[in-house]
Amino acid sequence: MFCSFGRYKIIYMYKFLLGILISLTVSLTTHAQTKKQEDIRQLMDLMGTTSLMKQTMSLSIEQQKKVNTNLPEEFWKILDKEADYEDLFNQLIPVYDKHYTHDEIKELLAFYKSPLGQKTIKELPTIMQESSAVGRVWGEQLGRRAAEKMKQTQSAPKN
Repeated sequence: MFCSFGRYKIIYMYKFLLGILISLTVSLTTHAQTKKQEDIRQLMDLMGTTSLMKQTMSLSIEQQKKVNTNLPEEFWKILDKEADYEDLFNQLIPVYDKHYTHDEIKELLAFYKSPLGQKTIKELPTIMQESSAVGRVWGEQLGRRAAEKMKQTQSAPKN
């Protein structure tokens, strides 16, 4: 009887130790994920993500106002007021988490803290705006050329 009791005690101890080991592993993994998420948040703050989101939303609203002239101004005011940027910010963290390792996030943090990184943060909105204007002109020219070629093709005599 002592042997069988001892055997159950050993099995119980193994289960207990296994449970502790699993708990520690989960705890360490959670801590590592939390640190990565903190670093992602810091990266997004450093990059001015919230400010960029607000600018993008403002530009988008202005463009949508031109397209949706039937919507009252009050709608756009409510839309702007209801925009919860912190919620969007939190929803973006898993996107960064999915595409970057923690080491890569740390490297990005180091870059964006550097003088070149700070210049990039400062200049990128202007570069994007100017690039968009260049792209718009390019697209218009491409459209005109395509329309002209189509017109020539349609007016050419058919054999």
